Amino acid sequence: MFSLVCAVVVLGGAARAMGWVVDGAPPWPHRLALLMELGVVPGVWWASRR
Repeated sequence: MFSLVCAVVVLGGAARAMGWVVDGAPPWPHRLALLMELGVVPGVWWASRR
């Protein structure tokens, strides 16, 4: 279940990153969310799998 939730969050981050490419740079709170979605969540998932 944890892996599924992490995958959903990462997919949401990928969609947010695509929006950055299409519409330009978002405000800083959205950038922080992108960092969490594509950086921290995969790191936590990886650590939990070890």
